[in-house]
Amino acid sequence: MAYKVYVIHTRAEDQAQELYDYALSQGFDDVEIVTFGPVIATHLGLNTVAYGISRKK
Repeated sequence: MAYKVYVIHTRAEDQAQELYDYALSQGFDDVEIVTFGPVIATHLGLNTVAYGISRKK
């Protein structure tokens, strides 16, 4: 099964790049770095990084 991986961050570009590189090294070939929207980012705070993974159709 194929997956799309999102590395989502709030002003944490360096950490997001590390997770991006790690996801690629683990065999995921569709990885994208994106930012949280302003409302979510306000609640999470700066320097938050997370993975979002969804199944491709």
